Amino acid sequence: MKIAVCIKQVPVVSLLKFDNETRRVVRDGVPSEVNPFDVLGMSLAANLKQEHDAEVVVFTMGPP
Repeated sequence: MKIAVCIKQVPVVSLLKFDNETRRVVRDGVPSEVNPFDVLGMSLAANLKQEHDAEVVVFTMGPP
């Protein structure tokens, strides 16, 4: 069995700033991290892998 997990990189929320003039989030210079909910998904997939002798495949897209 293969288990597919999709993950997304998101900006570190505690470092985000907001531009009141443009009403947009300023991401310049803010590092990215894996979405915390996706980390949970990877953890659950790893548990299923152990229980069912499966293979886990992780997919993501975004800037390198």
